[in-house]
Amino acid sequence: MRGQRAPLLPPAHLEHVRIDLTEVPDAKFGDQVLLLGEQRHHSITQDEVAAQWGTDVVGLYVQLRDHIPRIYV
Repeated sequence: MRGQRAPLLPPAHLEHVRIDLTEVPDAKFGDQVLLLGEQRHHSITQDEVAAQWGTDVVGLYVQLRDHIPRIYV
């Protein structure tokens, strides 16, 4: 978020991802958020997100619904 890492909170619902923005006080509605992938010199892997959610990579994608856009590069 704004070039800073912010911890993911366990999903309250399968269609929503919650982020703890305590350390990003200038965050605002409409800011771009990277969930998976690379941006500048930062990288967030599938394994990292799955571990934070207490699952594996298969479980991660089961929890992400089909209507959430995915961009593969």
